[in-house]
Amino acid sequence: MKSLIKEMCEPVDPDTFIFMLDVFQNAARMNMPTQNPETVKFDIDGSVVSFTDIPMNRGLLEVALQLSEIGIDSKSGYLTRIMHMYEIVGDRDKFLEFFKPGDDDESFMVSDVLLRAAAVAKFEVSENRMGFDLDDVLSHAQKLAQEAAK
Repeated sequence: MKSLIKEMCEPVDPDTFIFMLDVFQNAARMNMPTQNPETVKFDIDGSVVSFTDIPMNRGLLEVALQLSEIGIDSKSGYLTRIMHMYEIVGDRDKFLEFFKPGDDDESFMVSDVLLRAAAVAKFEVSENRMGFDLDDVLSHAQKLAQEAAK
């Protein structure tokens, strides 16, 4: 069995990743039927705990359920990359060529090649940091964009 940290850092299938991002967003926004995270109970050292019903938890729970439904046992890589997409969105200046304005002043669209890059770029987990290697994400995105332009 792979270690959890190794599984979190491995690239994931880009098509499945993009699909799961869509599942995440729709579940988080309650645009699809989802299980309430508060109904999922865990026993931790004799205490029963559950997740709060917030968008992040709804989205991640639905992604985990969908991954199980399609037979993917190694969920950590997908879930971790989805949770860290804020790093890419937060550094929009670095990835400016891959963002386009949306329908209103607060929305934007993200290029498919940037999402594919996020699926396969280096992801680091260490004692001091957990997240994307943003330079590697950019490098992958630029390479994918060049290939798509051919």
